[in-house]
Amino acid sequence: MDRFAAIVEGRGRNETSEVIRYWRSSGVAGTGGVVAEEEFAIWLEWLDRNGELPGGSVEASDLYTNEFNPFHNGTFPEGSGPDGQPVGGPTESEDA
Repeated sequence: MDRFAAIVEGRGRNETSEVIRYWRSSGVAGTGGVVAEEEFAIWLEWLDRNGELPGGSVEASDLYTNEFNPFHNGTFPEGSGPDGQPVGGPTESEDA
């Protein structure tokens, strides 16, 4: 985090490194790419506190969906494909 803060501060732009502490990754942090409401809620709260977005005008659930993510039900183990089978390993037909 310190490295990212130094980069932002060193650019000399009209920006702050304050929000870097909320950054977790460049992708979706949840297993299987499942998006959690909290990932958007924290930013909506921040925008509200800074007066950039009126509180309650946008709900986190308005901004994302897990509808098309096969992992959203939470039953597939980490490292499996959309059918729940391990990714990258041989299929049963290849073993025979």
